[in-house]
Amino acid sequence: MNNEISILEIANGLLNKEFIFHYQPIVSLVSGQICGAEALIRWQKKDGDLIQPSQFIPLAENAGFISEITQEILSMVFQDLTRINESNKSISVPSIHLQETSPIHEYGTPVLATVSSARN
Repeated sequence: MNNEISILEIANGLLNKEFIFHYQPIVSLVSGQICGAEALIRWQKKDGDLIQPSQFIPLAENAGFISEITQEILSMVFQDLTRINESNKSISVPSIHLQETSPIHEYGTPVLATVSSARN
């Protein structure tokens, strides 16, 4: 696989809704319980290739696509939160913290949204 990503590929990825996210649980060190989750962005191309954020975020930022990618991901996260809230009333979503996707965080994985419970 060629590791070079083009601006055109990013534009097509947006049109084809190829940008996805994975939830990463946040675990309380005190209780050992899951107290929240982070939505971490990924790009799954139509051919199945999974592109890491460090390969596309800098180019997306420079090309001006990062806002569109962020809006797309946040829309999906909010849809999930609505479904979760409707199906399980014991789960509350008291806060959502948005973080900048630039620069790539020290682990190479930008955090778009963190959902945490009040019982951290």
